[in-house]
Amino acid sequence: HPGNIFVDTTDPEDPRYIAVDFGIVGTLDPRDQHYLAANLLAFFERDSAGGYYELLDQQYRPLVRIRAGKDIPTDEHELQLTSDGMAYVGSDPVGPKNITDYVVREIDPATGRARFEWKARGNIALADSFEARPHNGAPWDYFHGNSIDPPTATDPTMVVSARNTSSVYGIDG
Repeated sequence: HPGNIFVDTTDPEDPRYIAVDFGIVGTLDPRDQHYLAANLLAFFERDSAGGYYELLDQQYRPLVRIRAGKDIPTDEHELQLTSDGMAYVGSDPVGPKNITDYVVREIDPATGRARFEWKARGNIALADSFEARPHNGAPWDYFHGNSIDPPTATDPTMVVSARNTSSVYGIDG
């Protein structure tokens, strides 16, 4: 994703670096893009529960943490905020037979609850993967989701791209 790094030199002896990822504003209308760009920053933090996105206001105060859920880790590849206030995130849990799945969830940031879920396993064949199954016992990441383009009011199809199947998928919820 395109982004910038800003340096806060208020204290030159201890400058603060602020990385801003503009990937989340690509699918929003201009009014929402301006709102998010002017008012929110997002960053990903990995923790023992699998990670989360933290949204900050203009004074860098935490507003909300967004996780894929309590049952699966949050993937750092993608956070998409929609104009109706929902968040789309991915997850890459290791499942049965040591195969990494890819899960997309629409999360209500106010409650942390998932409103929608899609899983690669069961929808995308393992045989579609170009990634060889590891022989060292490591999990097989057959899909490896990279990006999520949420549905909109005018297009109900969610688009998900995957590196290891070298594909882009249109998903109707």
